Order: sequence, then structure tokens, then C-alpha cells
Amino acid sequence: MEFTWNPELYDNKHDFVAKYGEDLVNLLNPKQNEIILDLGYGTGDLTKKISGLCKMVVGLDNSSSMIQAAQKKYPGITFLKADAKNFKLDYNFDAVFSNAVLHWIPEAETVIKNISAHLRVGGRFVADFGGIGCVKKIINTLTDIFNEYKFIYPKIEDSLYYPSISQYTPLLEQSGFEVNLAVLFDRPTKLN
Repeated sequence: MEFTWNPELYDNKHDFVAKYGEDLVNLLNPKQNEIILDLGYGTGDLTKKISGLCKMVVGLDNSSSMIQAAQKKYPGITFLKADAKNFKLDYNFDAVFSNAVLHWIPEAETVIKNISAHLRVGGRFVADFGGIGCVKKIINTLTDIFNEYKFIYPKIEDSLYYPSISQYTPLLEQSGFEVNLAVLFDRPTKLN
């Protein structure tokens, strides 16, 4: 399933996504000499924050509308269009950062392998994304409504990925990552 993104809606109604990600930038702890990849940057707000803390940041997203919005807001930053599952860049990064993206990509193992392939030896991967139980109430309600009205639709869960820590950690370890921190936050969020 392909998702269509509305940058204006994202910035005005879902601005909590970048606000929650600010703590993740602190965990990333960018260094002045580092080159960092921001995987799935939305409209670029956290990419901009990271850019002031490292040598260079490159944003990578699969949405043309988000790329245009980010380039308009932050013309001095490199934003590229590519898919997290199969991007190929000519250089490796000191760190890969990803905020609120990976739950949109069910092919987790493929994404993790691709991230690993783009990290320098000793590089780090810092990410935040929805975990097990995330948006379960919304999915259940939509499923009930769709079924009640006999809508034909793709199974919502097939388009999303909300793993437990015990599901995701082995995938990271199989790709050579050493997991130092994994936390599942219970963070109810009011949608505007």
C-alpha cells in the first residue's frame, strides 16, 4: 500500500511527531565531525536541528510532497528521494536517525540490512517508531466499520509494522547491531 502525505497537514496537525523526536536527537548525540542520515524526515524539522550539530546531514524520504516541503523550508540541506528498503548511496554514515517512520514499512528485516550497509564500522542507529499495541484502538475501530459496511480493503496490519522489543531486537542483532537501549513507551497521543 502506498501512502500519500500532506506536508501542510503534517506540519499543522501532526507537529507532535517532530516534538516527540526532539528527545531522540539528544539520544543520537550528534558530533561536529559526523555525517548523519535522517531516514524518513517528514518536512525536515529534525533534520534541520541535527544539521546544526554535525558536519553534514542527508535527509532521505520516499514522499515527493514531503521532499518539496522540506527543500522549501530548509534549502541548505540535502534531501533525497529514495525508499528505505532499497536506497543505495555512495558513502557510509556515522549514524542513521529515524523518527516515526519505520512502523510504515512492514519489511523490517530488509530495511535494517540496508541501514547496516550504509553505516561505518562502529556507527549507530537511533530510531523511534510505533511499537506493539500502537494505534490498536484506531485499527480495531476502522476494521469494525469497514466490516459493518462490507467495504473491501487491504488488511490494515499488512501495511504497518508495530513490533515488540523481543521481535525487533533479534532482527537488529542478525544484521550485526549491538542493541544498547530499547524501550516501549506508553504514550497516548491526542490527534488534532
